Amino acid sequence: MHLFSSPAAHDRRWLLLSTGMFFFVWTSLASAHGIVDTDLPIVEGIVTCLDKQESAERLECYESLCPPDLNCAKSLLVAATEAGGPPKGIGLLHDLMDAHETYGITSDGHELAHIVGRQAAKHFGLSGEVFLQCPRDFFYGCGHGFFEIALALADSQSGAAVEVCGTLPVGQRFVCYHGVGHGLMMSHGDRMQESLDVCNQLPKAEIADQGCWQGVFMENVNTFIRGEALKGVFKANDPLAPCDHMDRKYDRECYLNQAAVLVMSAKNSIAKASKYCLKAGPTGIGPCMEGLGQFATNPGWQESLTGQKYSDEAFLDAAVDLCQQFPTEYVSLCETAAAGNLINYDSADKAVAFCRLVGEENADVCYRKIVMEIRRPLITPEVRSSVCAALPATYTSLCAPAVAAASSRSTTPSAAKPSSSSSFVWNVFARLLSAPFRFLVSISSGTHPPSSASSSVPDIPSIMTDEPSGQTVVHYRDGAFVPSLLSISVGETVLWINDGDDYLWPASDHHPTHELYPAFDAKRAVTQAKPWSFTFEKRGRWTFHNHLSPDATGTIVVE
Repeated sequence: MHLFSSPAAHDRRWLLLSTGMFFFVWTSLASAHGIVDTDLPIVEGIVTCLDKQESAERLECYESLCPPDLNCAKSLLVAATEAGGPPKGIGLLHDLMDAHETYGITSDGHELAHIVGRQAAKHFGLSGEVFLQCPRDFFYGCGHGFFEIALALADSQSGAAVEVCGTLPVGQRFVCYHGVGHGLMMSHGDRMQESLDVCNQLPKAEIADQGCWQGVFMENVNTFIRGEALKGVFKANDPLAPCDHMDRKYDRECYLNQAAVLVMSAKNSIAKASKYCLKAGPTGIGPCMEGLGQFATNPGWQESLTGQKYSDEAFLDAAVDLCQQFPTEYVSLCETAAAGNLINYDSADKAVAFCRLVGEENADVCYRKIVMEIRRPLITPEVRSSVCAALPATYTSLCAPAVAAASSRSTTPSAAKPSSSSSFVWNVFARLLSAPFRFLVSISSGTHPPSSASSSVPDIPSIMTDEPSGQTVVHYRDGAFVPSLLSISVGETVLWINDGDDYLWPASDHHPTHELYPAFDAKRAVTQAKPWSFTFEKRGRWTFHNHLSPDATGTIVVE
């Protein structure tokens, strides 16, 4: 699986990709990190909109619920997720991407998909069953958002991960732990080693740690593309960094996700990028080449690598030509990675067609790669059957057992609801249920949020109401810090109190790395029952934000 992979150019996930390294446009993503309150008209009307058959009709209906802009888009995503779970939320996001200019969306949709995952976690609970409701669209953004919440609320992040992922069928746990890796990077301000340290606490028997590593390294490269990588992680004179400076046990997952860095360092030359891999060492060369090979059948990256506008007719031939630019002994590895990438992202017909185009000496291993890929539990029985039917007859004997074995393992997730076996995570989540959620309503039951007259902030426990003498307090209510500007003396302590049910994680700027004042970072969710305090030992003007909703900001002036 790879962050930059996609089934075909006509897939709406690639709507905003353009030629060159800048096809990932990340403007406005910071504002997509928050949980969004939904207005009553949106809550009441969203089901009617979602039931319409045509995309144009749905879009017209959405515009009747709120003036089309980015804030409206976020509110629609929240309401759709509550109404029908993650599938409905992601389905609505596809509609919005078709009208991205109208809604002011300038990203590839991944961060907006995080909103769906976060809202699913908050509304339906923290369980493996809920996680499985997240579609893979938009680079698994829904699953990543789910774990942003799960890990932020947990007293033990590794324990929370096991509680969620450990309830799933064995074949589906790797993908779940992969999502954990993404969530860890977000909760640790993109500090890679801190995130890996948590991964290393996960069960090794299920290769949970390796799935988590993969998510960490993928998110690390994501920071490189966004231009938000921590200083010193990537090096201009070393395209293999940080992989070549880490423990060798991380080689596969790190190098497999290094392809974007290599291609951008090589100025979109896959021949030059593949030569960088030759210096990756005996345990790194293979994964390094494999990651690059996936780019051969990635529509967006293929445009960058070939300098040609995508066309469906030339797509597979261009992929073959790109693999031919690899060092001779790694051409076959590129081809199998390219075929596997197509299978992984639901383009099985293209995978079989691609293998027909590779040289006769490499076709056998290419077809066998396809058979291996369709054994994975996440591949649907329908896809397995169609792939097997398209393979040459000589591979029928290999393919049939794969279909039979996979069918015996297949499971259908039950309705999204808290899992009874996820007691640890659910107990953490339950802390937030002490007061009503303002906008979490049941569309199907016809219940609505309380009116403005009855929606006051819930009573705060008595231990919170008496503000400590000599201690300055910042409250968080209705999505804002009160006060948002403070002047204090050096050595003074500030207490942050969460007055409501919104998520709060105070930390210094800049989001998400918090490097302005690294010690000024709660590193956890601050709830009504668990306030957080920090003593300022450094003079200066320290701006801060809510890590879980970065639009909420404040300033502490220390004199």
